This record gives sequence, C-alpha cells and structure tokens, in this order.
Amino acid sequence: MPNSRDVSTEDLVSAASDRYPVRVRRDHKWWADDVLGFVTSVGKEWVVVQRLMGSVYFDGYELLRLKDITDVEDERDNGYLERALSTLGHPRVDFDLPKSARTRDVLEHAAEYSSLVSVYVEKTDEHALLIGLSARCRSKKFQMQLINREGIWTTDTSSWRFKDVTRVAIGGRYVAALERFGDARPDLESIPTE
Repeated sequence: MPNSRDVSTEDLVSAASDRYPVRVRRDHKWWADDVLGFVTSVGKEWVVVQRLMGSVYFDGYELLRLKDITDVEDERDNGYLERALSTLGHPRVDFDLPKSARTRDVLEHAAEYSSLVSVYVEKTDEHALLIGLSARCRSKKFQMQLINREGIWTTDTSSWRFKDVTRVAIGGRYVAALERFGDARPDLESIPTE
C-alpha cells in the first residue's frame, strides 16, 4: 500500500496535468493553513500552487514543502468555484521551479520573481511569517531584510536556516500593498551583515 506522501504526490501531479482545483493540507502536528488553488508544478521537494483567496480570486503563488503535505482534496465538484472561475477566468501561469529545486533554489527563484517574498517557518514558530527582501544566501542559512505590517523596514538583516522554511509565498495582494505603500527601503549596502 502506498504511503500518504506517495498518494499526495500522485494527486498533486494529476491536479497539475489536468488543471483542476485542490485543497492542500499540511502537517497536523503544527498549525498550518490549508492552501486552495491550482497546482502548477511538482518537484522532488517543493510544489507550486497558484492560490485562490475567497475561493475564487487568484492571489499569487504558494510554494509548499512536499514533505509537509498530508492530504490533497479534489475541489472539482465545488459548483460555486466552477461558476466563478468560468466567469472570471484563469490567469496565465508565469512562475515555475526546476524539478530539482531545494529550499535555497526556491528562495532565489522567488526573489527573482518578486522583490518582496513571504517566508514561513511554521514548524519552529507557527506565527513566524517573514516578509522582505532576500538579502544573502549562505550554505545553510539565508538573510532577509524585513518589512513589518505597518510597512516599516528593519535596519538590519535577520538570519534563518533553510531547513526551517516550510512555505514561501509570492505575488499576493497583501505583499503588493506593503511594496506599494510601505516606507522606502533603507539601502541594503549600508546594512551590516552577521
């Protein structure tokens, strides 16, 4: 009998190839949001989901660590969702990851796509959402210059371990608002490194 990861991976690949909506559930040992959307690619370690907010509005991409996924629910029978998407349409897919992408690659590709990146470390701190500019990648850690929910930038960088990253989000409305209305970012060149 296949284990749950194999079943989830098969379900994700099927959802990506047939382009139907799914609800992705993640590890229940720690708090983690479900993600509703369309799977656009499945790699060895990460999956890319074009996220739906309010059940019908596309809101960027969620990059989820494959090993944390516990279930994939087919949402094709949701009549409300079907009617809304047939009227609103589907946006084109303009982000992808290499199949072999590791966490470092995920962060680098996300930073190339969007100047602000949301990084979650839910397994170590279920409330930890880091939003900012990916500053530097080292061998086991990465640094970010963060912006808070009031649109104020930090004047230094924070260092985090790649292995603690559970989810990365790019291109959503919340981050777009921070980018548009937040304070001007202090020059990264003047910020000391660790």
